[in-house]
Amino acid sequence: DNIPSLVGSEMCIRDRFRLVLDQIGAVPEGTLFVDDTPEYLVNARAAGLATHRFEGIAGLRAELRRRELI
Repeated sequence: DNIPSLVGSEMCIRDRFRLVLDQIGAVPEGTLFVDDTPEYLVNARAAGLATHRFEGIAGLRAELRRRELI
């Protein structure tokens, strides 16, 4: 199971998210994806992940508190 070689193939980004989640035994509904790139966030949402657009540590901290992760 080699994630880098599989992720580098020509699969769509949404499927890449699902592949990695499968490999680590996680489910989209229980995963928060944090990034500052709108395209990645759109694709993560399409794969069923919760998302947060990173615009600074204060906003991320507030999001993690809102989700009761810290």
